[in-house]
Amino acid sequence: MAYTVFFWDFDGTLYNSYPRMESDLHKALMDEGIVFDEGLLRRQLKRTLYQAILFFVNEDETAAQNVMERYQSYAKENPLHGIFPFRGAKEALQAVVDAGGQNFLYTHRDNSAIEALMQDNMDHLFSGFITQEDGYARKPAPDALLQAAKLFELNPKDCIMVGDRIVDAKAANNAGMAAALIFYEAKENKPPVPIYPSFTALLSDCLRKN
Repeated sequence: MAYTVFFWDFDGTLYNSYPRMESDLHKALMDEGIVFDEGLLRRQLKRTLYQAILFFVNEDETAAQNVMERYQSYAKENPLHGIFPFRGAKEALQAVVDAGGQNFLYTHRDNSAIEALMQDNMDHLFSGFITQEDGYARKPAPDALLQAAKLFELNPKDCIMVGDRIVDAKAANNAGMAAALIFYEAKENKPPVPIYPSFTALLSDCLRKN
């Protein structure tokens, strides 16, 4: 199948931000006196940030909230520092536009994601943005995708959600949209959606050209 509307995740999909996220989470856990295996930071973050925190505090929701507050305070300090677009990200977005398609951002990150796109001169390649600050239920809930489809008069069958985590694919499927994963790192529990090693491979299969 090929598609004309691409919903893109931000962290780990368009931008290599995990090293910064790992650093901020590491400091937050240390501040709270949590003993943890540093080698598991990336793997757990690949689930969701909150699920990662719950894992490291043994499902203690009060402790998780404290760690989250610490994390957010670090994340807000110079939020664009240490995050960079993956090679080929801008070219992929441009290719969608050149083919007559549309790009949308759908991220759990706050509006710093839009600021990063503006800084790297990629914001003009998007038709719309969905961030944490819009207040939608978090992925895998389909609310944000369904509302975007309604607002922009999109046919879900023309849409694909591209992310790097299973939760991205589940959100798309719950909204009746297709899904694909890029840069997926987990070695076990391979999800039942296409996985691509590069933007070129992704668009070769998924971009419908008018």
